[in-house]
Amino acid sequence: MTERPLTISVITPCLNAGQYLEKSLRSALEQQGNFRIQSVLRDAGSTDGTPDILARLQQEVAAGTLGGGCLGIDLNWVSEPDKGQSDALNKTLGRTTGDVVVWLNADDWFAPGAFACALGLFSQSSSTDVVLGNCLQMVSDDTPLAGAPQRSFVNAPEKVSPFTGGVEWLLVTPEVFFRRSAIERFRFDLDLDYFMDVDLWHHLILSGYRWEKVEETLAFFRWHDDCKTLRAWRRFLPRLLVENQILFSRYRDSMNTAEAEKGFAKLMLHFVRNWDKAGTLEQNHAAVQEQAAQCTALSPEDRAAFLARYGAVYEAFTATAGA
Repeated sequence: MTERPLTISVITPCLNAGQYLEKSLRSALEQQGNFRIQSVLRDAGSTDGTPDILARLQQEVAAGTLGGGCLGIDLNWVSEPDKGQSDALNKTLGRTTGDVVVWLNADDWFAPGAFACALGLFSQSSSTDVVLGNCLQMVSDDTPLAGAPQRSFVNAPEKVSPFTGGVEWLLVTPEVFFRRSAIERFRFDLDLDYFMDVDLWHHLILSGYRWEKVEETLAFFRWHDDCKTLRAWRRFLPRLLVENQILFSRYRDSMNTAEAEKGFAKLMLHFVRNWDKAGTLEQNHAAVQEQAAQCTALSPEDRAAFLARYGAVYEAFTATAGA
């Protein structure tokens, strides 16, 4: 059992999220309990007043009018251009000093009591490396997403990957708390602009870290029109398939390969069908091939295997559609 009060580091990449940022940060800084909070935020040069919001919140922390319910707060932020979200995450990780880390995007927020719940489990057992709670998917501050899946976490990599074709992979970043020691050798891959979180989940699973599941709601994930994830999936971006192949190549030896290959083909077909409905099939078909050819993260063998798998799905669909 840990007797020394823990420090939790909250990492937040940010770009033009001023509409949601204050609620997000206050949800972290207003947590109450016997712990310290370090908030490390990297803004990529927002033009929507984000730096003004951060400066005001920092003044409130300094004046003692924000965050009096814990042992201390360090709000640490930088506003300057970066090379994308993965780069921003790496740079925030490099500034963390806490015992436990959690990733909070600037449009999500924590439930009251989330830190006390998660840190209590870490304090009770030094063998607990990761705490996973529940995260409600929301369409506004007080409206849950209708039909959002209730997930039971499965400690297997093929169950947290989008190419399984299921919903098990939909872990949401602010519901996963992990010891900083568990990511000392992990860095976010700059070739991943959408699935860097899935890469992190694989690392935390395959490295043998012990996960503790709690049923309490620890956080809220916000769906909105400017949500990066929502925009990508609504448009069925070809880049999503290429990043899936990067993850598949990286982790296939540690998963049920047959199940993952079947799920990946199913995901490809889902994309092709939606491109056809939108009248963008040929455009996106060409984009998949171009982006795969330009992806330096794929070996020639993996690139060829990806294009062959995708080509088979595409040819089968077009043959059926034209029949």
